[in-house]
Amino acid sequence: MENKKVEEIKKFVRKTKVEHPFHSIDTAMEVAQKIHENGNSLKKEALSIILKKKGGAFEGRLTSARRYGLIEGTDVLKITDTAEKILNPIEDGEDIGLKIRTILSIHLFNKIYSIYGNSLPNKDNFASILLRQYQIPKKSIEGTIRVIKQNLKELPDLGNLKENPHNLLKYSENKENVTPQSEQKSNIKVFEKGRFVVQVISPFDNYTKEVTDEIDWDVIEAVIKGMKNKWIKQHEEKLQKDLN
Repeated sequence: MENKKVEEIKKFVRKTKVEHPFHSIDTAMEVAQKIHENGNSLKKEALSIILKKKGGAFEGRLTSARRYGLIEGTDVLKITDTAEKILNPIEDGEDIGLKIRTILSIHLFNKIYSIYGNSLPNKDNFASILLRQYQIPKKSIEGTIRVIKQNLKELPDLGNLKENPHNLLKYSENKENVTPQSEQKSNIKVFEKGRFVVQVISPFDNYTKEVTDEIDWDVIEAVIKGMKNKWIKQHEEKLQKDLN
């Protein structure tokens, strides 16, 4: 009996080794949308009928929606605050921004878009990168590449994260209680005292970001990485010019 229990635990660990979704954000949002249309709460069996999906196809969509943080629950499924805000934006671009933040909350996706942007490696090289650098099992690589490309297609701004990470700020920045500094041409903003804010000033961009959750740190790191790359490029060009 004890050996059987150990084997079940090992099987569970193997099955849960991959933690990223295998569906695009828009496909996962279809799950949340149907729950939302039925009062933000719905029995699992009823959702299966509404989506016209069952078995592995149905469970796969639920898993993706959960991993994006869009739904919660087991027998009775509910949408999260994030999903509700995406479905009911109160200003232009808010839904897009929340989708981007949700995608970037997935560690693997954040790394891939930050490093490659739109310029993904060819299929064979990409497969090797996922296998060797990110320890993605071989059987999961094709699905991983597919969802990364789908998210790029559905939200093209993700492709700008590599070269122009600050372009995503218009989607991810919390605009409440923010007052622009008057008499200044920079984009630095003044925040209420007591709020945690990161400010980066450089010759390229002036960047201000309030930190409200871990996703904000991921965006800040991407912005700083982008500025560093610009600095390195400028420094190398200067050195080359001096040598000539």
